[in-house]
Amino acid sequence: MKKILMVVLDGLADVGETPLMVADKPNLDYIAKNGVCGLLDNEVGGSDFSETANFHLLGYRNFPGRGYIEALGIGLEPGPFDLCLRCNFSTVSPDMVVLDRRAGREETGLDELASALSNLKVKNCRLRFFRGLGHRGVLIIRGEVDENISPTDPMKTGKRVLDSRPTIPETHPRFPIALRTARILNEFTSRSYEILSRHPVNDRRRVPANIILSRYPGIGFSVESFAKKYAMSSGCVSAVPATLGMGRLLGMDVLKVGTGTPDTNLELKLAKALEMLETRDFVFLHVKGCDVLSHDANRDGKIKFIERLDSEFFAPLLGSLPEDCLLVVTSDHVTSSLDGEHKSGLVPIAIYGAGKDGVESFDERSVAAGDLGLIHASDLMEKLISLRG
Repeated sequence: MKKILMVVLDGLADVGETPLMVADKPNLDYIAKNGVCGLLDNEVGGSDFSETANFHLLGYRNFPGRGYIEALGIGLEPGPFDLCLRCNFSTVSPDMVVLDRRAGREETGLDELASALSNLKVKNCRLRFFRGLGHRGVLIIRGEVDENISPTDPMKTGKRVLDSRPTIPETHPRFPIALRTARILNEFTSRSYEILSRHPVNDRRRVPANIILSRYPGIGFSVESFAKKYAMSSGCVSAVPATLGMGRLLGMDVLKVGTGTPDTNLELKLAKALEMLETRDFVFLHVKGCDVLSHDANRDGKIKFIERLDSEFFAPLLGSLPEDCLLVVTSDHVTSSLDGEHKSGLVPIAIYGAGKDGVESFDERSVAAGDLGLIHASDLMEKLISLRG
């Protein structure tokens, strides 16, 4: 039976005359010309986020919230009732208006700032903050807590920091616990500003990281392993905690490779994925760069990164892909490089090693004529299994 290498290019799909349509990408086009193509519905909508789409690509619909996945992805072992939240080091004005949600993407002194918040207590709950990838982090709250709370991150600059509130009605039996949890998170947010805004690290930073903003709460629960669900051994290669956390949750062998930024080492990422594929039936390979450039509204940079992917990643991949392997190339969601936001929309997909359908180019428009037509993410694994032989 054929092995499967699934390459997911985070935020690759775009809007208008897309970077994929403009970029010089002969190797991606070769995959499209010699494969079967179509459009993929990730079944999450444009406002959702990558790990939801990634779970859907693997055929999973029920999984913990992103905060828990992120915690697993940076190597933490949350307790069974711990509440985990995904966080950003951010920059706010004295009146709590968000100036930069990512604190300039500057990493100077972030480990020291995280250490200053590593062990706090609020309302008899223990709060531990851990730095993650780049400007991100994870907050773990241990105690009597509930995950049905709203974020403190407004998700846009120019907006005031939000007060967390319960997201369940007052008549719900867990409303008092959710209200208490929201108040704990609000207290943490206030204390993070008090501590970080006075921290000497910010004197040497170009952009101060003076607050922690939180979102996507999650409490863990177990799910069926990938091996049990599909009777395949599997691996996951990524630099991004949410993707690595997904792999850990599903029982995959996970390998952190790269930086999660456009300057990542593509050749090393490919080499490690191919090495992993030698002893496994399925490998999930995630590349983040396109999404970062889209969120920064750097359209030209995204075009150049696609061209770099083509020459440094897909060219050597085509020269070294095992004959008994299906190659899947797709994206998780649309990220506009015009305004930096996720959008509703379909993403391109090509499957190489299962015949060809006459599509000439790998882009959002051309693949629509392919034999795959419109495929839903929840049906993709079943389709791939049928093509394994």
